[in-house]
Amino acid sequence: MIDTHAHIDFNAFDDDRQEIIKRAIDTGVEYIIIPAVEPKDYLRLLELTSYQERLFCGMGVHPHNANDANESVYDLIIENCRNSKVKAIGETGIDYFYDFSPKEVQQEVFRKHLQIAKQVNLPVIVHNREADEDVLDIIKSEQDGNLKGVLHCFSSPTETMKKALELGFNISFTGNITFKKSNLDEVVLNTPLERIMLETDSPFMTPVPNRGKRNEPANVKYVAQKIAEIKSISIDEVITMTNKTAKNLFNLTVVILLLLFSTSSGFSQSIKKDIAKEEVKEEEFIHPYPKFIGFGPVLAPNTVVETYYLKVGEYDISYDGLPAYGASVNYGVFDYMVAEVSYLYSKNKKIAEQNVGIAPSIFNMYEISTHWIANPYSRINFFGTLGLTYFSNSHNNKIQTQLGWNSGVGMYINIDTKYGLVAISGEWRLNFETEKYYKTNLFIKKFPQDQREFVPTKSYYSLPRVTIIYFPAFKKWFGLN
Repeated sequence: MIDTHAHIDFNAFDDDRQEIIKRAIDTGVEYIIIPAVEPKDYLRLLELTSYQERLFCGMGVHPHNANDANESVYDLIIENCRNSKVKAIGETGIDYFYDFSPKEVQQEVFRKHLQIAKQVNLPVIVHNREADEDVLDIIKSEQDGNLKGVLHCFSSPTETMKKALELGFNISFTGNITFKKSNLDEVVLNTPLERIMLETDSPFMTPVPNRGKRNEPANVKYVAQKIAEIKSISIDEVITMTNKTAKNLFNLTVVILLLLFSTSSGFSQSIKKDIAKEEVKEEEFIHPYPKFIGFGPVLAPNTVVETYYLKVGEYDISYDGLPAYGASVNYGVFDYMVAEVSYLYSKNKKIAEQNVGIAPSIFNMYEISTHWIANPYSRINFFGTLGLTYFSNSHNNKIQTQLGWNSGVGMYINIDTKYGLVAISGEWRLNFETEKYYKTNLFIKKFPQDQREFVPTKSYYSLPRVTIIYFPAFKKWFGLN
């Protein structure tokens, strides 16, 4: 789910902002768009989003604050749009219900925002309250094929919705469609699913069943449920299509790559020059699933494949389903990289059964590996593994040591508890030995007599493993966060 409109930069969230972001992530919210309201908050908004992977923002002046708009503010909006965290122009529009600014001022400011949106090629987040005709007329007059956007918190009649769609704009619904006295069922029903987006408008418009409480992005699921109910479709269909629409409109398809090369800190410095000595307390990003130091058991079935390079050709032997077990110690070097030291023990009794007088082979594998995580801030992490393995193996009671390497792919399922993080790791790991020499007549009697001397041999071990890693909350306990 994507909450396309939530004011979580407001003071109402100062005491628990990180907690509400984590709750949203746990609920399945991928991204949150935070529209700007007034110029004095721009710096705070940009700094908040720069420290949070899932947060993006709009840049504009709310109609309630239209009197604050001027050419220097417009220049600042345009400058801030260079920041990769800015995905829209807004919140802007017209509000005749409160009428905090004169109508002609609101109309002029709204029109200017539409012009800026075309200039910087960003969508517009439109606020409309009791101003359907003027909002649509201004959009129509500025629509040259390059204007796109969304009418947020939609509460107008079906006819207004259809005209907005004809002008190339999308519709977003919020908690008001869940209210008992809502008259929006027909509008929702007649709005094409591919033109709908989800929002909470937090901290306002709290949906049923939480109405009366402060709204937050985690509640966006109730909006999705209500749309699914009205349209008699599954909530998965609603989420899939609204996600696609929001990602396309706000260009969220490559945000993970963009974040790696973010230049937001540089923009913050330029903004500070424009906003006269305004001090904003930076909000440190709190990793939702931190991996500091962890440890746990490892279980795996071990398949050993040995290749003998004989004069008469290569000969492969495979031993499947050997039990392997051991332990793992992990250290989170970076958010996206975890270092692991592990040990695995496995015994091959099958070779003793097949060859009379041969002792079981014993495999001891000492691994130093690195897990490179593609999405470190998600509940489920996908990673690739690369590392070194030291083998100390016993073949017919003779120890042979060997250095090799390992690689694999896997995932963590993160379970957060008050005592720390439990990460259940499922991984397919391969351990490769470098070349060694075996005296083959210890193992395979059917080799030709002249081939039973020491021959070059390479082996690899296939280990689909499960590891349960406990990361105690050391940083929280000792105040290191």
